[in-house]
Amino acid sequence: LGYLPFDALITTPMDRFISFNTPEYLLKKYQISYAYSATLWLEMRNKKTNPTKNILAFAPAFDLPHQSIAGLKSARDSLYQLKYSNDEVNAIDDIWTADIYSNKEAHLQNFLQKSSDYNIIHLSTHGKADDRVGDYCFLAFTKTSDTLENLLYVKDLYNLKLNADMVVLSACETGVGELQKGEGILSLARGFTYAG
Repeated sequence: LGYLPFDALITTPMDRFISFNTPEYLLKKYQISYAYSATLWLEMRNKKTNPTKNILAFAPAFDLPHQSIAGLKSARDSLYQLKYSNDEVNAIDDIWTADIYSNKEAHLQNFLQKSSDYNIIHLSTHGKADDRVGDYCFLAFTKTSDTLENLLYVKDLYNLKLNADMVVLSACETGVGELQKGEGILSLARGFTYAG
């Protein structure tokens, strides 16, 4: 069920759907939320947070220049520059006041040091799932000269204590990962849920 988007289910009887009428989606009738388990849902519901700041947004820089869609196949496992990442976080700052970390400032150490202070976290970056070993799904941050590590793995998220009410993962493959029996999908989204 973890791979099934309930909001996209159709509530219209099948014969009306076949007649090419606009389908009625479940999302139009109900507000839908997802939880990884009843225990975690209850824990999150009873969570008391005291973030001191409102919005934190990250837009890391990467070594490879932006690739066209045609060029993506050759750079599939490489981290190329995201063309609109900075525009995305700046648009957030235009609407609400946000603390923006972009390009060289958007490194992993800044995220780890600052993330627990914010109510909303927005990450516009690369995400990569690992459907064999879910703990190795990652989000990428800007590489710095003083550290080799620029990847935040799911296994690292379990040790974080976030006070955020919302984390926006504007990255690929953040909802997919290893399907583990009895646990569900070990994804980046699930890791952030466990982090608070």
